[in-house]
Amino acid sequence: MLSSNNNIKIFIIGPPNSGKTAIANYLADLNKSLSSDYTPTQGVRILELDQIIKTTSKGSRKQQQTNVSIELWDCSGEDRFKTIWPNLSSIANGLILVYDQENRLTEKDIDEWLSYFSLNEKQCMIYAYNKDSNSKKGKVDHKIPIHSVSIVDEPDNIKKTFDGFLTQVYVEMQEQLENEQRIITE
Repeated sequence: MLSSNNNIKIFIIGPPNSGKTAIANYLADLNKSLSSDYTPTQGVRILELDQIIKTTSKGSRKQQQTNVSIELWDCSGEDRFKTIWPNLSSIANGLILVYDQENRLTEKDIDEWLSYFSLNEKQCMIYAYNKDSNSKKGKVDHKIPIHSVSIVDEPDNIKKTFDGFLTQVYVEMQEQLENEQRIITE
């Protein structure tokens, strides 16, 4: 549910060593480049950032700017930590699944990862992360858009797709809030 101060919780999940932390750090401006050091996330790590998003009100063409506070929940991909996800899923507003493009997932694998969270497709995004700029592996077909991203080759693409996703999540949250308020007043 949306709070009055526009807090958005985005969970970043995926298999171990898939690039979740590198992407979270990049989105939170903690680093401008990829570190080759790999340290597995233990449980969950929360990064906070503020951002301005542009939205259009229903029935209006005028764009408005909204300040949002974002929590990026960088979740460990190790199986032993998946048991806490059902308890956390109720507070997630959005979900980013990250997988290493070298270790291709199947559609079934993706559906299994997404099943831990009961969010609709508009609240989910998938990054096929390319750690090596020379990799040319293919992508998985899925109903949720899959974005091939690389901090090495196209770092702006990560920010651009995240910004669009963030706006989409915010609009979805607003619509859910309006629906809840409509139900209460009926």
